Amino acid sequence: EGVRFPEMPAESLGNIGETVETFSFADGGSFIYSDSIKDDDLVPLLHMFSLFVRYEGRTYADFKTGKAYESIPTFIVDLCYHSRIGCGFRLVDRTARYSLDPRACPIENQPVRIFRIDGEIGIELANDIPASMERGQYHSTQVAVAPGRLLANKCGCTIGSEGAEKVTCPHAPSVLYQTSLLMMEGLAEQIVLEYAHRPGRELFERSLNVTERQKLKDSIAWLILATGNGDVDMTKDVSTLLSDFMVGTEKSKMKHVGPPPSHLLVPARECDRRSKGAKALEKTSHLQGARSKMKSGFDIFKEERYDISTPLHQVSKDWDNLEKATKDEYTRMAYDVNETTEPPVD
Repeated sequence: EGVRFPEMPAESLGNIGETVETFSFADGGSFIYSDSIKDDDLVPLLHMFSLFVRYEGRTYADFKTGKAYESIPTFIVDLCYHSRIGCGFRLVDRTARYSLDPRACPIENQPVRIFRIDGEIGIELANDIPASMERGQYHSTQVAVAPGRLLANKCGCTIGSEGAEKVTCPHAPSVLYQTSLLMMEGLAEQIVLEYAHRPGRELFERSLNVTERQKLKDSIAWLILATGNGDVDMTKDVSTLLSDFMVGTEKSKMKHVGPPPSHLLVPARECDRRSKGAKALEKTSHLQGARSKMKSGFDIFKEERYDISTPLHQVSKDWDNLEKATKDEYTRMAYDVNETTEPPVD
C-alpha cells in the first residue's frame, strides 16, 4: 500500500503492450528508419527518449542528499519515489552507484524493445549489473517503462522480482540511468540526426496539431541539449532547430555510436574517491545549466503557488498529487513561456 511501482509482475516482461521494434543501441539511432515505426509513433517515441535526459530539479527528500538528486534525470527520480514507501532517496543513490560501477557492462549491445501502450511508446531494456558484495558475479536485470510509469522489472538479486512478484530492486533504475549516460555519450545525437533525415519528416511535422508540435519541439530541444552542442532557441520551429544543429558545429556533423566498451570498464584503481553522485553530476552538468533556460510545468507550478522559502521536497510531493489534466495545463503554460522567450543576444 502506498507503493505505485512496478505496475505489473516480472513475468509480464516481453509481453507488455504491442511490440513496435526490437534492436540494440550498437546501431545508434537507425531504428528511427524502421518501417514498423509509423509517423503516429514519432512524437511519443522522441518524448520517451527525451525523458532520459530531462532535469527538472525535483527532490522528494527533506534532508541533505548530496549530489544524487541533481545527477539523476527527473523521470528516474519519480520512478524511485513511487517504488518505495518513503522518499526513495536510497534507491536514487544506489542508482548512481551501480550505474557507475567500474565493472558495469556496456548497455549498447543489449536487446531493446519499444512498444505501444495506452497511446504512448514504452521501452524495455536489459543489462547485467555487477553484484555489490560478490566479486565476479552479475545480476541479469530487465526493466520496462513508459512515460511516468515503471511497468515491470526482473532481477536475479536477492530482493529482485521473479515470476508474479512486483518489487523494484536497486538494479532496475540503474539500467535506466546507464541508458541516460549512453544518450549523453552520443546516442542522443544519433537519434536527432537520424530523425532529421527520416524521409517525409517535414511533411509529417506540418500535419501535427499545436500540442503535438510543441511536445515534439520540447523533446528535440532536450535531446539536442544532451549532446552538449550549445543552447537551444525555443522561439524557432523544429525544422530550424534541426538545421541549426546539423550545421552549427563540426562535431554535430559527425555520427558516432555511444561510448566504447571500455568506457564503463575502467580498472577500479583508476577511479577516484569522490561520491558516485558527484561523478554522475560531472557527466550531466551541461544539462543542469540548460534546464534553467527551459521552463517545465513543474517550474511554472512552483513559481505560481509557492514562495522561495517553501521546501522543494514539499513542492515536489504536491506536484505529484495533482490531477493529470492540471499537470498538462501547467505543461502547456511552460510551452508558451518557452515559445515567447527572447533569443539570447550574441
